[in-house]
Amino acid sequence: VFSCSEVGYGKERPDVFLKAAEYLGTPIASTYVFEDSVVAIETAVNAGFGTVGIYDDHGLEHDKMKRLSSFYIEKGHTMADMIKLINK
Repeated sequence: VFSCSEVGYGKERPDVFLKAAEYLGTPIASTYVFEDSVVAIETAVNAGFGTVGIYDDHGLEHDKMKRLSSFYIEKGHTMADMIKLINK
């Protein structure tokens, strides 16, 4: 787990995602960022990551999150739904 405080920048910059991809040793294009923040999804998309948007009751921009995300996990989805997503 990497934190924004560890890398020195918030999720408006891709540093935390880049650090995780570097640690994993995976290409950015085949590394997916799972997020419930529109700002973080937008940052990850702009950096070339695949993205999985996750519904959040406190989020206000669900439609934008759906548009930006490679995949979107709606409210009420289960772990089985996430496993299906991983197996795609």
